[in-house]
Amino acid sequence: MTEGRTVRFADEWTTTGTDAAAGMRLNGWQGGHGTSKAGALPDLDINTTELRGLSGKAGTLHGRMTTALTNLGQAHSGLTAATEGFACTAALGKVRGSWEGRLRDVRDECERLKTAFTGAADAHDGNEDDTKKEMSSLSSKRPWHEDRPKSPIENFS
Repeated sequence: MTEGRTVRFADEWTTTGTDAAAGMRLNGWQGGHGTSKAGALPDLDINTTELRGLSGKAGTLHGRMTTALTNLGQAHSGLTAATEGFACTAALGKVRGSWEGRLRDVRDECERLKTAFTGAADAHDGNEDDTKKEMSSLSSKRPWHEDRPKSPIENFS
């Protein structure tokens, strides 16, 4: 999702340009074939375990930001009444509001990243499974030349 809309593969592909096609390979493919131009570009190698690990870390940070917001609220409870008449009371309220806004923004971004990393890992796992099934079905088919009809003059004597 980008700013409230789903980015389709075709849309993303048009923004990368045609040069990206030269360096694309299947994940984990170790073949030495391809153009010399492709060899100079880095391979796409997605590790879903690492993506899920990043999702977990983002989730941990989300929890810590929630705790920090709770602690900030508790630390400021009763502060207004206790500092009544002091010139700094209004300034402390503004500082607290500023920090709460920042902590909420960080917490929300951590939640967004957690969801994005998990979604990317799930999508990649699905793509890998689909690709393996497709490749397996292709490799189990008879070669194209075996499907051709036999020549009528093949057994002619």
